[in-house]
Amino acid sequence: MPAIECADGSLLAEPSNAELARKLGLRTEVPRTFWPLIVAGAGPAGLRAALCAARDAIDALLIENGRGRRRPAALAVSAYLKAT
Repeated sequence: MPAIECADGSLLAEPSNAELARKLGLRTEVPRTFWPLIVAGAGPAGLRAALCAARDAIDALLIENGRGRRRPAALAVSAYLKAT
């Protein structure tokens, strides 16, 4: 991404993912220090683990590296839970 012009008129030149997320108002830090379950990876096994935890009302943190062409895992989990 070479440059992004924001709605407020500011210009971000080659921003990192973290810089862009902050500018968009997205959270980049987890507000808790303890999670009963942490799932590393948003592949088929990771999504399955997160879904099983959600069904059993277990708070889980799903971490992915954000590479690749997949939809963000949180959106996929949210959409699945709404459909079931």
